Amino acid sequence: MNFIPAYLSYAFLEDVVNNTQIDFLNPDETINNQTRLKLVDLIFHGLTVYIDEDHQKIDERIEAENGNPLLKYLIKNSRIKYVPNNFSELRTEPMDLIKKQQHSITFFGLSKNMNGILNEYQNKSGHHFLTIQSDISQLFKETIKSFERDDKLSWTFASNLFEPHNCLIVADVYLFENLDCLYELLRQIINYKLEQPYILTLIGKSNNITELQVGNRIDTFRKRLIRFNIIVEYHICNRPDFHDRYIISNNTCVFSGYGIDLIRNNTKVVKESTWTAFTPFKRLEIDEETGVFFYKILTKKLQVFKKWISSSSSPNSSNPLLIALEKEKG
Repeated sequence: MNFIPAYLSYAFLEDVVNNTQIDFLNPDETINNQTRLKLVDLIFHGLTVYIDEDHQKIDERIEAENGNPLLKYLIKNSRIKYVPNNFSELRTEPMDLIKKQQHSITFFGLSKNMNGILNEYQNKSGHHFLTIQSDISQLFKETIKSFERDDKLSWTFASNLFEPHNCLIVADVYLFENLDCLYELLRQIINYKLEQPYILTLIGKSNNITELQVGNRIDTFRKRLIRFNIIVEYHICNRPDFHDRYIISNNTCVFSGYGIDLIRNNTKVVKESTWTAFTPFKRLEIDEETGVFFYKILTKKLQVFKKWISSSSSPNSSNPLLIALEKEKG
């Protein structure tokens, strides 16, 4: 099974279990706790947890504090790895730990006394930063967006769909025929506060144009994006098994139906379609498997992309989503 890496402080785990109780007399709080129960389930069954204290210190703290039995069970039965560089460095140099970790799909859980700096860290890194007081439901989002022909619509809606993120893969057989719609989409979703370059990977077919023409279009596209801190790489994959359309970030996978050409001139829908999006942390029923974390399916799709790219016009990629596959494999 594929386990999702996550960086969770001991204080975050303690907050989670101490605040996960069902109060049937308080419906609003019951809804919050249902989300926290999903988080506990994710920790138990879906994560490899990188933590800021070693097992011995954790055991000593739990015993000294007469700790929550659920916390004891969680620590004993989850996949937990001690991170030598203590999470305290997040208070002074947050990007240090983020740059040292080698995972593209991940999130960070901190103690509630760090609420004031979550937005800053999230904006700088493109990863989820959470405390027990955060909207944890964002980890488990499922979005179904329907489009009707001739509807007036811009790409503004997409900013919430992809937030936060720091890299993107767009795979679409017709992608290189017109890059204007992709440009308008990127204007809405790119985070200007990222401290590292935004990596954009484009995968498409040359179809009725030459590879030279594709290259010229990419050069023009790059010039339009010059004010962004962005690296654009492209791969021409004229494979018979390449026909689906996907938009994948480090926190969202969109099955994009008709594709990015769906909205023209950033004003109008040109064809009926449906976009379906999942986060890696959500459980789904897929191929008769019950309760599979979407991360497993997403990893398989990224492996397919990596295979396609290896046989494309440009066989290497700098996208962290694809680089992480090799690091995890190694």
